[in-house]
Amino acid sequence: MHALRSLTLAMLALATLVACGGGESPAPAPSPAPEGGEEAVAPPSAAPLALILSQRGDALTLDPYDENETPTFSILSNIFDAIVDFDPDLQIAPGLATSWERVDDLTWDFQLREGVAFHSGDAFTADDVVFSFDRAQHWEESEAVGDILTIASVEAIDEHTVRFHTHQPDPILLRRVAQILIMDKESTEQAIEEHGVTWLVEHPNGTGPYRFVEWIREDHLTLEAFGGWRGTPTIERVIFRPISNDPTRLAALLAGDVHLITDVPVRDTDRIEGQPNLRLHRRPSLRLIYLGLDCGRDESPGLPDSPPNPLRDHRVREAIHLAIDEEAIVANTMNGFAEPAGQLVPPTVFGYNPAITRPAHNPERAMELLAEAGFPDGFRIRLDAPNNRYVNDHRIAQAIASQLARVGITVEVSARPKAIFFEDEELGECSMFLIGWSNSNGDVAGTFEFLLHTPDEARGLGSANSSNNYSNPELDALIEEAARTVDEGQRLEVLHRAMALVMEDLPQIPLHFQVDLYAAVSELDWTPRQDCRLRVMEMRWR
Repeated sequence: MHALRSLTLAMLALATLVACGGGESPAPAPSPAPEGGEEAVAPPSAAPLALILSQRGDALTLDPYDENETPTFSILSNIFDAIVDFDPDLQIAPGLATSWERVDDLTWDFQLREGVAFHSGDAFTADDVVFSFDRAQHWEESEAVGDILTIASVEAIDEHTVRFHTHQPDPILLRRVAQILIMDKESTEQAIEEHGVTWLVEHPNGTGPYRFVEWIREDHLTLEAFGGWRGTPTIERVIFRPISNDPTRLAALLAGDVHLITDVPVRDTDRIEGQPNLRLHRRPSLRLIYLGLDCGRDESPGLPDSPPNPLRDHRVREAIHLAIDEEAIVANTMNGFAEPAGQLVPPTVFGYNPAITRPAHNPERAMELLAEAGFPDGFRIRLDAPNNRYVNDHRIAQAIASQLARVGITVEVSARPKAIFFEDEELGECSMFLIGWSNSNGDVAGTFEFLLHTPDEARGLGSANSSNNYSNPELDALIEEAARTVDEGQRLEVLHRAMALVMEDLPQIPLHFQVDLYAAVSELDWTPRQDCRLRVMEMRWR
């Protein structure tokens, strides 16, 4: 163990002793009741002073537009706010804006909260919103630009009113703006001028319920409660401690070194449920695990005998779909902690088509289709996958390879660390690849616009279509029609047609939706969110 980590653990142990009465420090005082709500409950006197959470990975950055990654946003969502928020079930809720109205098809006005301050003490105003959206869209390193492509401009009408202009009618503008965390214009501009933009990576300044204290990369990141507009959190201090190794993360929980862990290995769920002082938390995830297929190139890097590329033939894609026994993968590889997918989004996402069901496993029909397509003896293909990103990702790939071998398709599994895999996939170096996708705003638009639309760099469409190489003008037209259809019923009908078309054409083969698994000490009162983010404001000691 590194000396720094040993020192950190020793300090955390001392803090816990003090909080438990081993020193002279008093127990945390009860928090004031939020306005209009019930009285806040203080932690019991024996509760730790700091809540210690362990995710599989550390934050990549504390600049909110620098990276778009779940563990990072779990931390950032405690420090920053958006003007529109999501409740735990991804329903729209007020954030830094208290209300909004559509002025016309291309214009929205938002009324902002008054009396809100950033952690630095600067007052929150409309200028901060204008600055944040401008930076999210136009900073050359921004990873947030894809979330707000429809926004043409944002202007301050007065100190607490902002007006959004869009390029076209946007039926999900509220869900789009909820992705953009608001930065302080004054302190951000000053920091960039004095220290350069990289200063923002380690010096966040938001309006959220917790303020930044310190960050020792790959060891711990500490936040403390901030008495902002949401009221004072009942948990005064939170420490995010990244532990990438699954057994080590679980061991830390069992030893009492951490209080909540994410990404519980499915093989360890019985062990956790057998511990009287621990609770297993589960929630059906938005994340789809699927196979992407190169539908567009005659010669493809993962097909050693191409051209021809068998995946260009719809019958081959259907054969692969029928040859995969997803029920067996869920039962044996995922220990039952997944849901077989019949389409590209779960029922909780707007755009789900209830008329579509997953076809039954049918290897005999799969072999017939391969023969009809001119591949009676199958073919050779490489299946690319990460080995440290999704639950049992490497084992899923191996299971698929075994199942496809039974219909004559010889699969070489190439599983590698996520950083290498994702770079290869984005460069178009894959032919068949295991990957995941989550529509974290609760709408199917992201799946269609980023993954399946013909690449259109000028409009930001198809930006995640690098290895799929899929292009279908009929689907493109439906995607674009849905993007400008404001009437919810009409838009849903268009999205249903689009999903039916995709599941008929099969450029991607849905496998299953993950179940998010967490384990926590029994004293922690908490319910997981649909978007996987760990908002400490929603936690309290029993």
